[in-house]
Amino acid sequence: MERKQRTCLKCGRWFDSASPANRICRKCSQINNKVPMSEAQLQRQRGAMRHNGRIINDLPEE
Repeated sequence: MERKQRTCLKCGRWFDSASPANRICRKCSQINNKVPMSEAQLQRQRGAMRHNGRIINDLPEE
């Protein structure tokens, strides 16, 4: 894949992205990695996964 300038989805600044899947800049990624949050907490914060309005998986229980 070709590197491309993209805007960070967290801070809005432009950065060199390695691929379309890379949408968070290095600085924001480092900040995210320092936050002590379990995967279950992250999924609860993001909400249920949906496809065309239908829930495709439920939130995990603690």
